Amino acid sequence: MTRLFPLILIIAMGSCAGIGVIAALSLGHVNAASILIWGGIGAVIGIAAAWIIARMLLRREIEHHPEDPEGLHADNPYGVVTKPNRPPE
Repeated sequence: MTRLFPLILIIAMGSCAGIGVIAALSLGHVNAASILIWGGIGAVIGIAAAWIIARMLLRREIEHHPEDPEGLHADNPYGVVTKPNRPPE
């Protein structure tokens, strides 16, 4: 999860913070303090969402490959997705 969380965090936190800013402007809060507060609330929600999504994806990976929860299988040491019938490069 340590490799996956920052990638999801970039997308989720930016999106949710942007939604918070748009919500503030839609409600008529046009001063800087309100926009920063709404953006901060959105960023916190984005952090929580990224954590939950990364945890759900990791659980799914563990269910499919219980012997190797990090996704670095013996035939796939770098975690590269390959086709099932094609040997890894």
